[in-house]
Amino acid sequence: MIVGGKDDTIPISDDGARQILSQLVRLGYFHCREEDEINNYQDDNSDDDLDSFRKWKSSHEGGNSTPYSWDGYCQVIATTQKDVYFTHKGLAKELTQQLDGNIHQGRATLPSLCRDLNVDCETVFLSTFQQQQPSTSVSSSIWDVLPTSVTVLTQGGDLELVSESYWERTAKEVASRVQAQGNCKVVELSSDWKIPLDVFVDRVVMTNIPSNISYLENTKTLVSTGFLQQTRQQVFDYFRNLKEPINIVAACQNNGWESEQVLEWMRNADVDEIDGEVHIDKNSRQTAMYVPQSYRQQQEQSVVDFLTANGFVTLDRAPNRHMLTALVQDRFPDAFVIGDYDVIILDTVLEEGRAGISEYLTSSSTEILDLQEYLPTELLQSHITPTILSKIGFDESQAVAIVTNDQAIIVRNKLIQEIEEKHLTQLVQDFANSKAEELIRSKNAHVDEEIGDHSTKNKRGGKSKSNRGRGDKQKTTDDNNCMVLLSDVAKAVLDAYPKLQTGGPLPASIGWEEELDDEGESSNSLVIEFCRKAFYTPTFQKKCKQAVDAELKRLQSERISKATLSRKDAAAKFRSVEAAFEEAFVTLCYLVQAQSKFLTFASSSEAFDKECMEILKSEFLQGPCADLTSRITQQCIFKNEQDDLFTFDHPEDLNIKKAQTENGLPDYCSSVDTAARRYPRTFLSCPPPRDPLPVLRESFSGTTGVALSRLWILCGGECYQGGIIQVADEDETEEVLHVRPGNVDGFLSHVEENSLSLCGLPFKKLDKKSEKNLLFSRKQQVASLLSLSSDPTTILEYTIMILFQQVRQLVVSGSLLRGPILTALSEERKIPEAVATALQILNQAIESGGDAVSDEALLSLIKDCGTCKDIAKHDIGPLEAHLSSL
Repeated sequence: MIVGGKDDTIPISDDGARQILSQLVRLGYFHCREEDEINNYQDDNSDDDLDSFRKWKSSHEGGNSTPYSWDGYCQVIATTQKDVYFTHKGLAKELTQQLDGNIHQGRATLPSLCRDLNVDCETVFLSTFQQQQPSTSVSSSIWDVLPTSVTVLTQGGDLELVSESYWERTAKEVASRVQAQGNCKVVELSSDWKIPLDVFVDRVVMTNIPSNISYLENTKTLVSTGFLQQTRQQVFDYFRNLKEPINIVAACQNNGWESEQVLEWMRNADVDEIDGEVHIDKNSRQTAMYVPQSYRQQQEQSVVDFLTANGFVTLDRAPNRHMLTALVQDRFPDAFVIGDYDVIILDTVLEEGRAGISEYLTSSSTEILDLQEYLPTELLQSHITPTILSKIGFDESQAVAIVTNDQAIIVRNKLIQEIEEKHLTQLVQDFANSKAEELIRSKNAHVDEEIGDHSTKNKRGGKSKSNRGRGDKQKTTDDNNCMVLLSDVAKAVLDAYPKLQTGGPLPASIGWEEELDDEGESSNSLVIEFCRKAFYTPTFQKKCKQAVDAELKRLQSERISKATLSRKDAAAKFRSVEAAFEEAFVTLCYLVQAQSKFLTFASSSEAFDKECMEILKSEFLQGPCADLTSRITQQCIFKNEQDDLFTFDHPEDLNIKKAQTENGLPDYCSSVDTAARRYPRTFLSCPPPRDPLPVLRESFSGTTGVALSRLWILCGGECYQGGIIQVADEDETEEVLHVRPGNVDGFLSHVEENSLSLCGLPFKKLDKKSEKNLLFSRKQQVASLLSLSSDPTTILEYTIMILFQQVRQLVVSGSLLRGPILTALSEERKIPEAVATALQILNQAIESGGDAVSDEALLSLIKDCGTCKDIAKHDIGPLEAHLSSL
């Protein structure tokens, strides 16, 4: 069948079809023949399309016959028997007719439709459809001319065509089911009709579903009008039966209701329908509340009853300010408001307070007036009590009012003056004596800095010793730091007036502007606030400062002589500490880098598995790395003259006696033991309750404390207090210990970058010369220790250390000396087989208690191997002979 310019079809034979096609091509029916057609085309199309047309025309003017026009829409499609031909539009029409026929009823797979028409579906449709429909392909043209009312489904690997009539019929069937069941889940409906969910919602629910069916988008449910009406009635009945307020969204979740729909019903319902009030926050529907009328009436009656019985009512007894004011002010016109409707109070309640204050101010029989005797406790709140006092006629020029959370007292000014004269005068003098001595000690403690600053400035400025300091102005004491502690004043007041005692003991130390913690608030906040209000005055401040200044003048001459002597001693000690620290620092820098080289070697050796590598890294970080960090930390404390709040000894090593440093220098200036078999551990701690790292960060200005804390963290949690914590295991059934891991590479990088800023010394890089000196010195020390040793374990480990250094130029130590390290040493080519065998025999004897541990000859021969200059050239004949005799 062939279609020319129309959609009419005429069946013809194959030969006839070929002849007609050939003739039509020659006559130009599949392209434009006349030039005026170009002009006609230009009137209706863009320049780009016209250019495309000209290119096509020029390419076909040479007599090249083809059934394709330039736009691809004159193609013809043959059936599988080549007996019928279709244009795109004709094939699309046939497909649509077949689709709406009685066989398919509006929905069919594309292959089945093509079979009905004897068209090769794979060639015409599927291959090109899967290639996203190229614009010049045959199938692309067919898809383009397919009616828009036909929907293409691609689920399950098959292409399906669906007509509009199918969607209309499906919508009616769905509506019938929903009417019958009341409600249906859309996902179940789409599954039953085997339609993708998004297509089902678009073509059935949103387009064709009847108006008597509603779609609840939140729950993806279709419901009938009757079902909605029934549910609405159930919702209203549910809320009408409630006696307490409830969250509407929570109620919907518990009952399986659509919350948005219920909120819409509740918001539009009359009060009588739901017998209550609905409160919906416009910013958050999740907080929507329903309040029953009976509950609201009960609240209102409770407020009225309380006000009638007590003469006041607070906001916390009403649900909101509007109800409180509307309800109370209508029934009690003499009530007045305190604060922002925090309290509504009747004037009758204040009459007792007025009488009590008037009697207290005119009589001296009572020292302190407790307002709890005249006002309810609920009114004694710090933010409303001053307003109440002004209402009852309190005069601040005659007395002081002290108000805490639930207490309030009034004290006459005359009594305050008496307390200051009788009980605080001696306290001020004692404070002045101790404060003056403290200031003198503080200045002496900074003598090192003064010497360095003065010597540098005087040399540059050319000042003589006699002129040094003449231009320095005498500093006066700071007013804020020259007052008796608030806690000391409060203690003196309590001793004299126990009536102010309201709790347990006073805080040990609290300043005038320092806030009380929770414990203080619950104990003696009343006396603290009384002292703060009565005595934190310019007059008392001046009195304390004058007493301190007078005591400072008395001690001035003695301070000068002591400071001069202290500067000389401190300067000499500082120079000794600096020199000793620098020597130890440089040695540790070299040792850390040398041992890190061994870690690199071990990581590529088969003798060390993953567990062994973790042990090596842990001992490296806890040993020389932590030692270097400890020494840098203590040097920073020394240079910055910080309080020595920290300890650096490991809890398990407290009983080990340390080597004393020479000339009374600090322990961190002691020389580094490079020959140690087990490196001493270091552990940073401070007095409880705080962990040391936060204290360390706060102890220094700038980034010093942060950089030091980072060094400790990189050493690992076993090196500082707080690094090992209890956490829940994976099953959360019990708690396990978690150790904060260290980082070798991170430590080496961080210490190299920050050592100069921390201790004033750059990190010393290990070059060939320094490495040679370090290894030579270490070998001499270890060899000396080996020659003096008699213990089998000590002899074996020192020998392993020396031989490993000989053959690999590496520094080894630690708990794995007689394990993987010995194994790796035995595999070295430079180690004679007899030597390796002897070391293994002695090691096995040590572990099992064999006879070799008491074999003096074997021990002596092994010591000879360790102390020899070169094991490769050492005479091992005696050793081989001894081994053969075993």
